[in-house]
This record gives sequence, C-alpha cells and structure tokens, in this order.
Amino acid sequence: RKVPGIEMSVVDVNGEAGLILHVDGSPMAVAAMEHRDGLVTRIWMVLNPDKLGFWTDVDGAAQDRRGA
Repeated sequence: RKVPGIEMSVVDVNGEAGLILHVDGSPMAVAAMEHRDGLVTRIWMVLNPDKLGFWTDVDGAAQDRRGA
C-alpha cells in the first residue's frame, strides 16, 4: 500500500544495498543491512537528522548516492 508523501528507495550505503526513506521529499531514515547465507542478519538505521545531511543536496532535494 502506498502512503502519500512517503517514498522508499534502494541506494548504495557503504558499498552495499540499503534503503532510504523520504517523507515529503526529505530523508527521514537510511538503513544498511548485513547479509549472510542469503539472509539479512543485521540492520543498521540512521535516524539522526544531523547525520542524514549527507543524503540531501544543497537544494534540499534527496540525491541518489549510488556509486558515490
């Protein structure tokens, strides 16, 4: 079910696939996952707005950081 104003995308996080959650165009959370034997074994989430600044460009629009 799609919720208006909320978008989730797959992005590169420290060289691995991760997720970014945007609410009304602003990054609200970034998740990185550790995999073992095809299963997710750990999930790290960043919710601190100060640390999410990397995921926002100078115009306030979210950027895709794949390959960054």
